[in-house]
Amino acid sequence: MLILKTIFKKCLVQCTFLPILHSRLLTTKANTETKKPPAKEAPAKKQPLLKTFKIYRYDPEKEGCKPMMKPYTIDLNDCRPTVLDALNKIKTEQDPSLTFRKSCREGICGSCGMNMDGVNGLACLKKINPRGVTKVYPLPHMYVIKDLVVDFKKFMQQHNRIKPYLIRNPPEEKNMQFSQSVKDRADMRLLPGKAIAKLRLLVANVSSKKKPDMDGTAMSDPVKACDQKKENAACKTA
Repeated sequence: MLILKTIFKKCLVQCTFLPILHSRLLTTKANTETKKPPAKEAPAKKQPLLKTFKIYRYDPEKEGCKPMMKPYTIDLNDCRPTVLDALNKIKTEQDPSLTFRKSCREGICGSCGMNMDGVNGLACLKKINPRGVTKVYPLPHMYVIKDLVVDFKKFMQQHNRIKPYLIRNPPEEKNMQFSQSVKDRADMRLLPGKAIAKLRLLVANVSSKKKPDMDGTAMSDPVKACDQKKENAACKTA
């Protein structure tokens, strides 16, 4: 008899508990269905950061072609940080006829030497100034082949003529091998072509004949310009 009572009680408990459990499960399921995760907001579009470059253009092979500064506008948000990156972007997307030199892109070879905002430098190292208009010219006091490409023949002739290295004696030492330390290598420095544009006095056979400047005007004698700079520096120090 006791066994029957206990079984009957268990059945009553189960019969009353199961509907409650079932109702709770239904409510939790309904709550989870109604509570949807909030929709992700679309990322706000960046405002275009427009930058204008005025680049020297000149093709001597075209008849009647005169030097000119041509403007190009790019979005800096879609461009890498250097002037060379901007030139590559302009050449790829806007004007394939734009001509300039490039090679290592690491500031070693000096191929991308040019004048940017009045300062000679390497385009692969020069960071883009987001403000104002950046003017890009070929290296000054060198003959222009096309656009930003200058003729390095004269530079190489001068480099070979002055022999900027140690010439050892006696001649029998030519067959010997000389070790080079890390310090010796560091002291050698590199000789990028951009340096010749600043060292105007190294240009041999400077004639007094006036040559066309980048803007179409006649440039001054480099020797006189250098002497004038020295006089100005002496006045400032005095």
